[in-house]
Amino acid sequence: MKNRTTILLLSLFVILFTVLASKPEASHSAPPQPTYQPTPTPQSVEDQIRRLIIDSLSSMKRTQPVFEMYDTAVEEIRLNPTQDKATAYLFPVDPQSGEFVPTEPGLAILEKVGNQWIVSVPGDPDWLIQLKSLSNDLISIEEKNLWLSRDAQLKALAAVGPFHGYRLPWAAGVTMRLTQSVAHDRYTPSGNAHYAFDFATPGPAQMFNLYAAKGGYVWSVRDNCPNGSETCSNWIVLRDPSTNPVTFQLYLHLAQNSIPSSIRSIGTFVQRGQFIGVADDTGVSTAHH
Repeated sequence: MKNRTTILLLSLFVILFTVLASKPEASHSAPPQPTYQPTPTPQSVEDQIRRLIIDSLSSMKRTQPVFEMYDTAVEEIRLNPTQDKATAYLFPVDPQSGEFVPTEPGLAILEKVGNQWIVSVPGDPDWLIQLKSLSNDLISIEEKNLWLSRDAQLKALAAVGPFHGYRLPWAAGVTMRLTQSVAHDRYTPSGNAHYAFDFATPGPAQMFNLYAAKGGYVWSVRDNCPNGSETCSNWIVLRDPSTNPVTFQLYLHLAQNSIPSSIRSIGTFVQRGQFIGVADDTGVSTAHH
């Protein structure tokens, strides 16, 4: 009995040894290494503000065509100590040359509500309220007074009587229909489209020739947007320094390559009644006008 037990134990030992010997040694296999994922560099508050302002201005292009004329550089971002209010200067940039346009910059004002920044730019209904509430660590008293003075001047100029010397911008004897005027303010509550007028041909809207309503110097031109484009608009802007204040005539939605090459140069004088392009529907437009 004892011998049988000894033999049985020896047999079990041999089987167990054989099984262990056949298994690979776990200590020799390297453990799987985790894939290295570097921690993303956090976006600075200034970068967030710059991106928010650019996105805000881009969204305005569909309702306020003036924002489509130029790109915008956001510079001189200032934050208050608690980082819940900020200001930044807006510099218009010529999209073709990449150079700053020689004019006064705009002032963007931002306020952080919860975790979200709210952007206010000149023309927004609450911009003036935001300006008045800015502390001295964001804007000096002199600078604030300058902005308040400019705002008051613009409001005073809005009360100036009508300007004279304009003609309807199409050929004599042709009848057009007025499709929209001050109703533009429905889409641009800032009021900067209050003096925008839409004209179209009677019946189904057709393309038609445009002539300068009044003389002026070419201030801005764009002529490379394909006809029918909904995101790109052709235009010509004439600057009239004979008025006080200086006025600008903006002709939008023009057909591609319809502006004569002789007046595409900035500073060229265009006489009243001179052909300046063809009315199309480039940009935010429902039909030719």
